[in-house]
Amino acid sequence: MASLTSPDLLLSLRIPVGSDLDGNADMLRITLPDDDSTRRPTFTIRSGVPAEPGESWFTAFREGAVARMPDTVESFELLDRQDFVLSSFVDVTAVFYRRTVEGGTTVSQLQAYLWANSYRMYVVDAATARDWESRDLPLFGEILRSIRLLPPPD
Repeated sequence: MASLTSPDLLLSLRIPVGSDLDGNADMLRITLPDDDSTRRPTFTIRSGVPAEPGESWFTAFREGAVARMPDTVESFELLDRQDFVLSSFVDVTAVFYRRTVEGGTTVSQLQAYLWANSYRMYVVDAATARDWESRDLPLFGEILRSIRLLPPPD
């Protein structure tokens, strides 16, 4: 694993060596190395501003998002939900699940919601082929748990 700092997103994290990076000021997509170049696992982080200040808004937002997943995600199959706090005091809800995409292919995914403060939050979406679930979902969790927030520039 290698350390990566994103000054635009104000965070650092650990990613597999050999990963490809793409993004802009509000998004970072990490494409993990894989022997199958047609279906490489991806881990995407998007930053945003909460619609309302206060942690209570974020709690309602994430609980609503998680509750709607069985109705809004085609063939949703919950694998695990984890709620935890990162070492940089970021509140996280992570949902690991499977779904079937167009064409009948089953994919395994991670959707996570991270609360930084009333002015900054993140949504993580990571996906891999169902065949690689046992390898990639734990790796996605490891990357997620490695995230550290950076202070805004002066």
